Amino acid sequence: MTDKLELFERRKALKAKVAELKKDIDGIDAQLEERYLTKAKDHLATTGKDFGTIYFFDGNTEIKAVVTKKVEWDQGVLMQAFNEMSAEDAQHYAKMTLAVDERKYTAAPPHVRRILEPARTTRVGSFSVEIKEE
Repeated sequence: MTDKLELFERRKALKAKVAELKKDIDGIDAQLEERYLTKAKDHLATTGKDFGTIYFFDGNTEIKAVVTKKVEWDQGVLMQAFNEMSAEDAQHYAKMTLAVDERKYTAAPPHVRRILEPARTTRVGSFSVEIKEE
């Protein structure tokens, strides 16, 4: 069986390698984006699109570029828009998530916590273990 200290040391060394490799990959990705993002957007524009997958050539090399979209919604404006819709339409289009900040829950008075308790579930989020270094 592998000694526990050896496991921690191997994991520490691998994490360092992964971090270094991720940094290298991020640098390469930044160079590729600088080289190809504008070209990809220009090619997409010729098809009437701002986002999507496009193939084009750089010399003799065929490049596949994927430009994804990320949508963000202004919460205040969105709430106003839903208030102006019929309840049925708002219910169809809206996706609502309610949550209570854990710090506020633990600081809440007992009568508020009693009301919220049935809606609250706790579970393990993640797990990590380290050796305490001195």
